[in-house]
Amino acid sequence: MRPFVRGLLQAGLLLLILVATGGCEVPGQEEEPTPTQASSSVRVTFAGSTTVQPLAEKLGEVYRQKNPSVVLEISAGGSRVGIQAIQEGSTDIGMASRELHDDEQTDGMEQFQIAIDVLAIIVHTTNPVEQLSLEQLRGIYTGEITNWSEVGGSDMPIAPIIREVSSGTRGAFDEIVLEDGVLLETPENTEITAGEVHTRVATSPDAIGYVGFGHVGGEDVKVLAIDGVEPSPETATDGSYQLKRPLLLLLGPLSRPQARSFVEFALSDEGQQIVADDGWVPVRRPSEPTSPPTTRPGYPAPTTRPGYPAPTTRPGYPAPTTRPGYPAPPARPGYPAPPAQPDYPEPPVQSE
Repeated sequence: MRPFVRGLLQAGLLLLILVATGGCEVPGQEEEPTPTQASSSVRVTFAGSTTVQPLAEKLGEVYRQKNPSVVLEISAGGSRVGIQAIQEGSTDIGMASRELHDDEQTDGMEQFQIAIDVLAIIVHTTNPVEQLSLEQLRGIYTGEITNWSEVGGSDMPIAPIIREVSSGTRGAFDEIVLEDGVLLETPENTEITAGEVHTRVATSPDAIGYVGFGHVGGEDVKVLAIDGVEPSPETATDGSYQLKRPLLLLLGPLSRPQARSFVEFALSDEGQQIVADDGWVPVRRPSEPTSPPTTRPGYPAPTTRPGYPAPTTRPGYPAPTTRPGYPAPPARPGYPAPPAQPDYPEPPVQSE
């Protein structure tokens, strides 16, 4: 067989083998993405305070717009649940609405305060009482004061409403108000959520309860002053109102990097504005818009001082750039020419 024919037969046989085994790729055809490539979303889990949960959800709505690949799973359960979840490494972000005790802080745990929550004492709108002292409030919740007439109200029994034991609001209230007193607690006066406390007080003329200031809305309850001070962002910040607590986000050594990214967003100018808009007290005031470095808002340009001429001249003195008998330098763009020298004698002519 001629060598030319033999070569053609060998090339044809090789082509048939490649097609049969799938070894031939169509030019321009790309491989299909693997499941890992097709899905790059990251899940960040939350657990803890029922008070922080709605705020975290508000922050999460904006955070997700900026980070669409991050999926936020925000659940509650109470501050104790969030603290334990961080201790055990079973969640990325813990939420707490009270200070942590020394024995609750573990190695690698980080605390970030994102807001101040003001505890508001609420009663029914028909209750004539406008304020209580901290001592009176303590007496009501320890059972020493049992009738509204004892604190300037109508003659009717007091029904103090409390939160369940895992609530951060309950923990903060017990620590701030009760001190060493024993809480008057029954199944009948215990509610699970802040919303349930609000509803119970709004529908019960004899009731008194406590909720976070951010949960006070509408006109169906009355907020009492404590020791003559009403709860507000201002009184919480300056320390004159005593019933306040921190809202915390907690990270642990097993938290994903995206969890820290969320915390940084919550503490950013945009995040703190969301905190304020949602009714909480921000821990830091969002920065004012920055101006070019040559100017400051409300101030003239640094090349001039109000009430003074440009720095190239001094009132009552000739311009420092001129000397008697010498011509003035050329004017600079944007600046006035140096003023003429009033009533100065001509310099003597120097003889040669």
